[in-house]
Amino acid sequence: QPCNCNTSSFISKMAPLTSITNTNASTSISDDTWRETFIEYYTSNAPTKVIMVNDKMMEKWSGKYEILMKNLIEKYGPLGEPIDQPLVSRRPKSAAAPRRFNKPFADRPSTSAPSIDEHASKFSALLSAATPTALPPRDSNINVVESKASNSQNGLETSTFTVCTRVRPLLGPELTAGRDVYASVVPGRRTGIGGNYTEELLLHTPKVSITGNATLDTLSHDFDYVFGPDSTNEEIYDLACAPLVRRALNGQVGVIFAYGQTGSGKTHTMSAILDILATSAIFSDLTDITFSYIEMLGREIRDCL
Repeated sequence: QPCNCNTSSFISKMAPLTSITNTNASTSISDDTWRETFIEYYTSNAPTKVIMVNDKMMEKWSGKYEILMKNLIEKYGPLGEPIDQPLVSRRPKSAAAPRRFNKPFADRPSTSAPSIDEHASKFSALLSAATPTALPPRDSNINVVESKASNSQNGLETSTFTVCTRVRPLLGPELTAGRDVYASVVPGRRTGIGGNYTEELLLHTPKVSITGNATLDTLSHDFDYVFGPDSTNEEIYDLACAPLVRRALNGQVGVIFAYGQTGSGKTHTMSAILDILATSAIFSDLTDITFSYIEMLGREIRDCL
């Protein structure tokens, strides 16, 4: 039964040290005295639990020893009057499941799922069906860069960005790598007008389900411009770069920032833009313009001119 004993008087009676005389002032009792008190109590009322009196327990209950002792008395009874604890029944271990195979390992049927390569023809068909075959031509009146600048709030043109992405074509080693190489990143729909104009990028991920069927997960992302594998450097310059050049000639500032993983075509695109800019007829003998061409890699910055 739960015990309503006064913990302070109980400690005074059971403590092995004479220093515990007035436990109402618990702060005057040292940790060592409490430790010996707990050891004596467990030894008397719960011998199998005495191992629990260790540094970890003392640190956990530091400053709350009286609360712990009260809990112990309610569970195990007063010192020398232990309460019988209910036995914990344990479930018998079930017999081991019979082995599914009795044949030698070499004779067992293969349970491995089909690989992506084994579904090459199915994936090719799924990718073809999920990829737009013919995109409509861009409206020549749409100029996303200028539209964003005119829609900037409070005249802060630096708050507007034109975000483009370019998908490079498969290269030689990829074309000969085998059937498990797919062009799964492709341009999607073109929607909207003016400052609300966007172009879609589709990311197809070939997968094999647990049942062995070929499936295709598709994610879409919207950009201002999406340039596919067939896009030319001149197309990119005319849409994304030429408007910035015109603004620079009017005394404004334009920045083109290319980023991506190694081998994605950053240097190829930026070098082509620089070549087109250098031969552009927009300049005259009286044109005075300053520009820089730099590469940033981690904390390193390199001048590419």
